[in-house]
Amino acid sequence: MSAAPRSPAPLAPDDAEDAAAARDRIAQAEQALRALLDPGDAVLTAALHEPAHALLQALQQLRDQDLLPGSATHRALQQRLLGPLTPVQRTLVSAPDHGHQLVLAGPGSGKTRVIAHRIAWLLQARQVPARQIVALAFNRGAAAELRQRLHALAGEPARGVTVLTHHAMALRLIGRPLADSEHEGVPIDFARMLDEAVALLQAEPERPRPTHLFVDEYQDMSPAQYALVGALAGPRTQLMAVGDDDQTIYGFGGASIEFIRRFCDDYAPVRTTLLLENFRSTAPILAVAERLIAPVTERMKGADAPVRRAASRQDEPPGAPVRLIDAPADAGLQAARVLDEVRRLLAEDAALRPGEIAVLARTRRSLAAVQALCLLEGLRCEVAPRPQATHRLTVLHTREGRRLLDLLERPGVAHRRAAAPMRWAGLQARHRPSHPIWQDLLLLATELAQVAPARARPAELIEQLHTLAREPRRAASPQALRLMTAHAAKGLEFRHVIVMDGDDWLAGDDERRLLYVAATRAVETLVLMRARPSRHGLMDDIGLEALQETGGLALLAELRPATPPGTASAHRRMLPVSPADIDLGHAGRMPPGHVLHTRLARLEAGDPVRLIGRRIENARGEWVGQLSRRAGGLEQRARAPGLPGRVTAILVRQRAQASEAFRADLHCERWEVPLIEVVVDTPD
Repeated sequence: MSAAPRSPAPLAPDDAEDAAAARDRIAQAEQALRALLDPGDAVLTAALHEPAHALLQALQQLRDQDLLPGSATHRALQQRLLGPLTPVQRTLVSAPDHGHQLVLAGPGSGKTRVIAHRIAWLLQARQVPARQIVALAFNRGAAAELRQRLHALAGEPARGVTVLTHHAMALRLIGRPLADSEHEGVPIDFARMLDEAVALLQAEPERPRPTHLFVDEYQDMSPAQYALVGALAGPRTQLMAVGDDDQTIYGFGGASIEFIRRFCDDYAPVRTTLLLENFRSTAPILAVAERLIAPVTERMKGADAPVRRAASRQDEPPGAPVRLIDAPADAGLQAARVLDEVRRLLAEDAALRPGEIAVLARTRRSLAAVQALCLLEGLRCEVAPRPQATHRLTVLHTREGRRLLDLLERPGVAHRRAAAPMRWAGLQARHRPSHPIWQDLLLLATELAQVAPARARPAELIEQLHTLAREPRRAASPQALRLMTAHAAKGLEFRHVIVMDGDDWLAGDDERRLLYVAATRAVETLVLMRARPSRHGLMDDIGLEALQETGGLALLAELRPATPPGTASAHRRMLPVSPADIDLGHAGRMPPGHVLHTRLARLEAGDPVRLIGRRIENARGEWVGQLSRRAGGLEQRARAPGLPGRVTAILVRQRAQASEAFRADLHCERWEVPLIEVVVDTPD
């Protein structure tokens, strides 16, 4: 039997007094507005008439829906939207509808929750129309999470709120179709697209602006994204910027920490709020993270405002000490140490799944060494795509993606439900739960169902799919170890985190911030590898050893490598073969009935392959593809007996995508190409 709904908590005497005063003020404001809007009153100018009328309508809606302060409905909303929050979060969510806000939010402090609850509060308690609210997220994953939370809080009306990445917002503004470009293989200049969107907004000052604009990860915006936010914010726009200068990690990509530092000057007056309660990590993890970030200069929160464990978690056990392991600086040798730690975690917890463990590194080269060992030892792993990358090839270019597009492009269908691709992809994913491409497509189709109209023309759904797919996101298999760079881990969390140190970290504040981000992804346990010898010294002389006395850190001396130095298996890494190094037209030059097409139809993502010279062979030694002539260096490395590898995806190519010079050699309108990665030896 379901529990009876909880009645709203009664108002305390002070609250009742405040509610009565608020109702009186609202009544007075309503009376004044009606007087101003009197047809015989010449005082109200045309410029003020529209906002005054809109305010009067909003007040009438509040009264009609019993949402005035102190009403039962208003108290129920308070209980649902404000009740689960901390006092600081509650203040942010229920803040007055005027002025700009800067929220400096530490890791794990619930910033997404604050944004979601604030928007839901505006929709339901303040009756702000959904079309007047825009939220810009840093990447597809963050946008999807915010949409999901909004829908859970506000239901169907939340669909009208615009929640997009900066690139997707620019695409919507300029109205550029992607589908034709994708079909013809024309590259998209996303940097120019942002500039065009800004120019459009600046040229059309009369274009309606949002009344409420939310910008997440403000500290990592590029100049073009910063300009887009400035152009979107109109004179009556209320801007909430959420970020953390301690987590600024994209300076190399053009992001500037100065944007968040000067926010208060750009949008004065500004209310600044600190979110410092951490709901994610254990006390030892937070203590180590604070030691890592402490040496950084000019911190906006300051050393006297450390991120702390949330008050609601004070009675929880302190958690396991952080393991600081002095390990070989060589990435190949350190990879063996990493797998030792993975095996230890799996042995200690029979219910733990590999997907709950993340291995983070400064560069993909270090991860490639772990990936190669995983392939050779039969441990499933997945490498996260590069963050902020606007890939020319997306999941829609794969065999599975092409099937989804074919389904939508079927003739004779005027409109389709936006949820139809999600249901279809879900069915395919359930049949093949370990297939990474189907899982990725399900993720993409689920996002489509969240952002597209309930019913739309197929062309509109296809266009939206291409827009979403442009920013890479990978569905995580619970049975695969997660491998990603510290940059790619931004915004994520994992039960267990191992941070590699292949001596590829650099010195300086930017690197400290990146290491801080990596460490604070951990929920239960954190392992820090410390290269010996080390050139960067990020984990030296910052007082980490002092934490041993409190039990917050376990320092382990350098362990003898499991594989002796100099042996081939200790110096192997996984090498993704670039599509430019693959002969993309190989199968296209064969007639439709050729045996090569049959072999390719049997090949799946994840299948083992071997690269011998230019030739790509399946597990049966059959020819399924080849390198392009430009890949001479890799061809030399793949001399017999060749290089072991696996299929990462089956790409679908079409005649229209080939340049005019090569079309005469093609004998198919559509064909398939295997994309692969191989294990290669690296120099000692």
